[in-house]
Amino acid sequence: MTISEIPVIGVTTPKKFELVSRNLDKFPTSMLNRVHQYFMAEAFSTTPLLAMGGVIALGAVLGGRVYKAQPMPCTSSLYVCVSARSGTGKNAPKDLITRILSDCDMLELLGGSRFTGESAIRNMLVKYPTKVMVIDEFGDKIDEGLNSNSSTIVAGGFSALKSLYSESMSTSMACEMAHNTKSTTENNASKPIKHPSLSILGLTTNEKLNKVINDELLEGGTLNRFIFLHDITRDSKINWSYVGSDTPSWLTNHLGQLSNKRCGSISGDRRKDAEWGEDSMTRNEFENAPLYTYLDIDEDMGKAFHYKIAEMNGNSIFNNLSQRWLENGNRLAIGLTVLDNPNAKRVPQEIQSWCYDFVEFHGKRFMDNYASRPTNKFAENQDYILKLMKSSKDNKISKKDLGNQKRIRGLNMHQRAELISALIDSEDIRSEAHGKAIVYILNNE
Repeated sequence: MTISEIPVIGVTTPKKFELVSRNLDKFPTSMLNRVHQYFMAEAFSTTPLLAMGGVIALGAVLGGRVYKAQPMPCTSSLYVCVSARSGTGKNAPKDLITRILSDCDMLELLGGSRFTGESAIRNMLVKYPTKVMVIDEFGDKIDEGLNSNSSTIVAGGFSALKSLYSESMSTSMACEMAHNTKSTTENNASKPIKHPSLSILGLTTNEKLNKVINDELLEGGTLNRFIFLHDITRDSKINWSYVGSDTPSWLTNHLGQLSNKRCGSISGDRRKDAEWGEDSMTRNEFENAPLYTYLDIDEDMGKAFHYKIAEMNGNSIFNNLSQRWLENGNRLAIGLTVLDNPNAKRVPQEIQSWCYDFVEFHGKRFMDNYASRPTNKFAENQDYILKLMKSSKDNKISKKDLGNQKRIRGLNMHQRAELISALIDSEDIRSEAHGKAIVYILNNE
């Protein structure tokens, strides 16, 4: 396959985003679309892209440490961050993934929902080396862990993510700070891990992500490991008849094939060369590498996508963020192939091509959104309002009093409305009517 045979989507620079001709709102196979439709139906409120993020995360963890691609070697572990408008149902993917893994007797694949430090992450993976973490308010975690002045525990967590992404087919070495010098027994976090498979589904609001992302973060080496899905849907799908139910038999039977490959049997006869549990860890079985099922992937198609990316040659931010599009596309293709057909021997070309298009499309959408985000002056005015409210006695201010502030008085009505709307959408403040007066109240964390 040549470069010209790969469909061109969007533009070759991050300046202006255009819609693609290909339908990327749907997965490329009937089974994947059936799972996607289930994610949509089994949520009171969600959007198609949020549901897609859930399906992608599910495939990523189900393939972890069991499947590997060749001749472009990589595994299915994947980092995805979905940003959506506030109130569109960001909790739905987490609830569905938890239910499905539980009903399919694979709940051990579910990691914690709170993002903490390096030792906690390593401890989790030593106990069980394949995990998916579904993390809400991920924009706050990016801000806390990746800003230039950060020395927090969360910063150590992002350092671990950066390493674990690249160590999914090798050995993740011990965290030196995790050694307990007062004990002859090393804690779990200090032990090496063979082929750790950690997948992330981060959930945040568009407004929060816009607020925390800057050039320095984008030019670093952490965020380019993520696939960012920027959801522009204004209204979520409301399922008024939603009552919640067990995972349907067609899906548990389908995923049961993956449970068998991972465990030996659904009853829990763990395949020692694929996984290990806390009990077997005492017998040093955590040192074993997994026995993979190999999936053939089209190398010529991968080369064509690689050269297509190289020909784009955008600015430094674009070049950095697009650096891992090929690898993320391959990882995504493995996870979706496994979810589509647990007995597959190769990645279907329609899945591989779709994944490359999907990664490129959303990579450009993310960068276009970043380029067109509110100006620094806009963010400064937001910070001014928040600081003003925090300094007040009751953490609130009336619309009238805010308008009388010198800095705000210089803005027109439209500019003021945009400021307040953005702060409400990011859930920093809320608006209440007190008689005839409008009062803005700071939301306590």
